Amino acid sequence: MNRDPWLCLLCLIVLVSSLGVAAQRSVANGKSDSQPKEVRGYKLHRAQVELKKSDKKKSDKKDEYDENEPLLIRLGEAQLVSATPLGVTFEVPVVLAAVKQQGDIDRLVFEAMTVNDLPVTLDDYVHPFALPNKEPLSLAPPLRIFVSTPQAVLRTLDELLNSKPVWEVTGRIYVCGHFKKYLLKFKRAVPVELQTSINNPVR
Repeated sequence: MNRDPWLCLLCLIVLVSSLGVAAQRSVANGKSDSQPKEVRGYKLHRAQVELKKSDKKKSDKKDEYDENEPLLIRLGEAQLVSATPLGVTFEVPVVLAAVKQQGDIDRLVFEAMTVNDLPVTLDDYVHPFALPNKEPLSLAPPLRIFVSTPQAVLRTLDELLNSKPVWEVTGRIYVCGHFKKYLLKFKRAVPVELQTSINNPVR
């Protein structure tokens, strides 16, 4: 019995997409925790980043972060930038907590990033900045997140994006730069596990 070739192709694409999501879940859950020795030429250094409490003053700003919550990297309110048949692009503000370490950051590299268990694409953030030592630092420009939407699974993805008021974001960020220790500087990449949430900008 002949089967519709388009139906078979659709089933194959959905299967491949499902396997990709499952693989990303495994990485996010720590089942595949293999880390490289180097990232973009920066030697990997698994260091415990020490947060520094700053003198918190009352502010009229609406987006005020709880500094008592021990998070090195925070994501702000996502904004929808564009939506095409190929994917959806968002801009997400990033706030880096004040830390005790000193150094100059060259780039942020993203690995195994997911939004609601869907793999997302983030280019390297190549906008150098100094580690904040007194107050949290809002990175400028914000991050751009691209969620791929293959036409074969567009309906399923649309339901997922619109049904949840809060999106779960997971992954790993390599903070690459030159870190100071005493009078020396070391070129290192420090991995930071990210597990946070953002409000759904589509709703």
